[in-house]
Amino acid sequence: MKRSLPVVAFGVVILVAGVVNGLWTDRWHPAPEVREAASRLSQIPTRVGDWQGTDLSLTEDEVRAARLTGYCYRRYENVRNGHVVTLLVVCGRPGPISVHTPDVCFTGAGYKMGGAIVPCNVQYGMQGKEAVFHAVQMNSDESAFQSGIRVLWTWGAGGNWQTPSSPRYTFAKYPSLFKMYVIRSKTEEEVRPEDDPSLAFLRLMLPEVDTALFDTP
Repeated sequence: MKRSLPVVAFGVVILVAGVVNGLWTDRWHPAPEVREAASRLSQIPTRVGDWQGTDLSLTEDEVRAARLTGYCYRRYENVRNGHVVTLLVVCGRPGPISVHTPDVCFTGAGYKMGGAIVPCNVQYGMQGKEAVFHAVQMNSDESAFQSGIRVLWTWGAGGNWQTPSSPRYTFAKYPSLFKMYVIRSKTEEEVRPEDDPSLAFLRLMLPEVDTALFDTP
């Protein structure tokens, strides 16, 4: 009898680990607090300043593969200067949302990194808040004309936007997690990173997003 105890104990550990992982990653169904968090995405405005948004859609396969509980996906165009950025904010359990970064996802879609991933801090709002982003240039050679995009991304929880070195562990304590992407196509007349239209867009949009998702302007 005593010799079987380690086997039983090991089985219990595996079972508990499986249940915890299943709950953490929403393997079976979204928890109510995750659904509530995802419902807030609909409050992100379609217009901010001179930027007018048009809704876009992910496929069911994309939503299922990324284990998203909800998302806001829009193309925003500045009606004054014609600049265009794409905003994607997704929500789900921390496990799935903390992975699938652009340097992996876009590589699978035919892009390759055009440089190193660099930090990009955006100050915004009346209180001088700061959102910390990763930024990377992704290039594609699959068409006759070389094209590329600049991608910024960050994770949001507890009212802050940050890019920790280990997001899977940093955000494990939260019931839900947001991830934000801002994507801009490469243009003929490239600008310095600090003059990227994406930053002007974010300075206007981030206070609105914070109000919608975290009830904090």
